[in-house]
Amino acid sequence: MKKKKYILFSLGFLCLLLGLYGLKMFQMKRPALQSVPAQAKIEAETLYAAFNGNEDSANQHYLNAVLEVSGEIVSVPGPKSHAILLSGGTASLGGINCELRDANHTWEKLKIGELITLKGRCTGYLMDVNLTDAVIVQN
Repeated sequence: MKKKKYILFSLGFLCLLLGLYGLKMFQMKRPALQSVPAQAKIEAETLYAAFNGNEDSANQHYLNAVLEVSGEIVSVPGPKSHAILLSGGTASLGGINCELRDANHTWEKLKIGELITLKGRCTGYLMDVNLTDAVIVQN
């Protein structure tokens, strides 16, 4: 009977440790990308065409990579959204969805049709190519 209690206590303690580790990892802050060098500099239309043409090949090249993407602004952030949409080209319906890291209102001066360069981590392709933790490099 003592052996059974010892095993149950050990399993409970192990679950507690794993839970605490998971909580720590969940709350860990991601590094800011201003100081991280871009692994590639690419035009928004080229990046969108790569994912739209062959998603598996594009994932091998760009997934989880820090990219510096230049393109034309199609949509600017609103009061509840902090994402900038860059054009994917004239023949496409999608584009590059850049979720801004900080809501520091530097985007308020942006205008549709302007050219901009953003740096962010590529997280893949849904209807748009997605960049997270994006920061404005040049506008």
